[in-house]
Amino acid sequence: MKKNLIVAFVALGAIFCSCGKSKSENATPYEQFSKYATMIKIPDAGIEMMSTEVTQELYEWVMNDNPSRRKGKKLPVECVSWYAAIYFCNALSEKLGYEPVYYVNGVSDVTEWEYVPHIGNKIEGKIGANKYANGFRLPTDEEWEYAKRGGENYEYAGSDNLNEVAWTEKNSSGKTHPVAKKKPNGYGLYDMLGNVSEWGFFGDKTNGGAFKDELLFLVDGSTYTGFRVARAVD
Repeated sequence: MKKNLIVAFVALGAIFCSCGKSKSENATPYEQFSKYATMIKIPDAGIEMMSTEVTQELYEWVMNDNPSRRKGKKLPVECVSWYAAIYFCNALSEKLGYEPVYYVNGVSDVTEWEYVPHIGNKIEGKIGANKYANGFRLPTDEEWEYAKRGGENYEYAGSDNLNEVAWTEKNSSGKTHPVAKKKPNGYGLYDMLGNVSEWGFFGDKTNGGAFKDELLFLVDGSTYTGFRVARAVD
């Protein structure tokens, strides 16, 4: 009887040892990504878009860095330059096995760009992009405006009441707030107005920031500038 019990305990021990890794350790890169973000397919647009602005916890998972002045896992990352944003997009694409969209002097591997984010510099060299690659990228202005409407006819992104959908000068207490705390629009996208301004595909302007002078975070491309990502889908 004792021998049988010993064998049983040895067998159970082997089972427990084989299951010793946590679910997070066994998760695929995309499953890990899904803990931080949700991608929404935008009807009739050929893209999917992140439901929120890129959070600091997602940014840190990809970049091992966080330039934000106001820190918080669920807060949108800010103080991000356009160069750092496209670097993030390619790094995330490579991490998840997608074809990167951006390239510098014909090279998509960010480790060969000779660029270090968050030190006030810019990418030197010719920057190009293939927006039809299946990797992550910044949405074009047209895509962002279309997604913002959410298939609805509201004055703002999801409501006729700005306070319902955006952090503004009147309700934000002068600071950023965790994403997805306001009402989403019809496509399930949050914070399409307010919180932080968002870089667009071409980098010549930002979206979602200053709006009728009622939103707190101005389109200045500096302190309160973050982004959300999109990617081409069938």
